Amino acid sequence: MELLIWILLILGIAGAVLPMVPGPILTAVALLLALMSDQINGALYWFFTVSGVMIFLIDFFMPAYLTKKSGASKRASNGALIGMILSLFTGPGLFLGAFIGAFIGEFSVTSDATKSARASIYAVLGVFSGMAIKLFYTLAMLILYISQLYL
Repeated sequence: MELLIWILLILGIAGAVLPMVPGPILTAVALLLALMSDQINGALYWFFTVSGVMIFLIDFFMPAYLTKKSGASKRASNGALIGMILSLFTGPGLFLGAFIGAFIGEFSVTSDATKSARASIYAVLGVFSGMAIKLFYTLAMLILYISQLYL
């Protein structure tokens, strides 16, 4: 069981930066397995397990949210989300998918390339900030797991 937990924790870190791998979910599953096998215990670990799922969801919607906060239209926000989803299957990457989706969405409303580029930059900031949050979470959970086991 411990080997599986380690594999999931390492895959979770990889998933923090790789778009096709759900890093926080894998890390949360690793913590859940550790909790169920009594390697770790406590309400704090249940909180961290649920936090992994919440971070996964927040990360998915962050580019669309930041795009909307930049003053862009709802179509730009939806475009960023659609671009990210399509990039999972077509391969241009989350940054490029969010950028193109937000640009097309905003440009279809305003026909202003400058405003569309601004909306696209906020979409990319959303993707980047989501990756940073996921990486922080997955690394912190690895350190927490190691400290619980060996310290």
